[in-house]
Amino acid sequence: MHWPYIGQCSSIEEIECGAVNVTYKVHARHTYFLRGYQTLTDAQILQSHQIQRSLATQLPFVIAPCFTEKALTLIKFNGASYALYPAAHGKSVSKLSSVQAQSAGFALALVHSALVQHDGSAFPTITLSWEKEVWLRKLETIIKQIRQAPTSDDSY
Repeated sequence: MHWPYIGQCSSIEEIECGAVNVTYKVHARHTYFLRGYQTLTDAQILQSHQIQRSLATQLPFVIAPCFTEKALTLIKFNGASYALYPAAHGKSVSKLSSVQAQSAGFALALVHSALVQHDGSAFPTITLSWEKEVWLRKLETIIKQIRQAPTSDDSY
């Protein structure tokens, strides 16, 4: 009811994965995924959602949440918070090729690099054995090496 423009839902199925959120696959005119935030506080949910929206504006491969009819991307329903996302284009693979693994590693490095500008103080942290600036330089080195690496499976 919060996203009436997606059309009539033909089915909704729970995706059996994840420990922090519950996810539902929504079959309508197009396919969507509904994220139900479970274990975070309201402040953590809001911060997590805002970070994800920001990443979607910075990185073309990060999926942005859908807007509701009231121009919101996060709703509260029956005491729980939800966000709806369009399904990503592409296909699932059971085994990554070296090129796919390289692309995934590159994307992960870009995400971590972009996360530097966000305040994650509301989330649990781990202690790194090196300084933040050293870690960021290491990420930049990884990104540079991935960009310069061959892109053919034949070279591995």
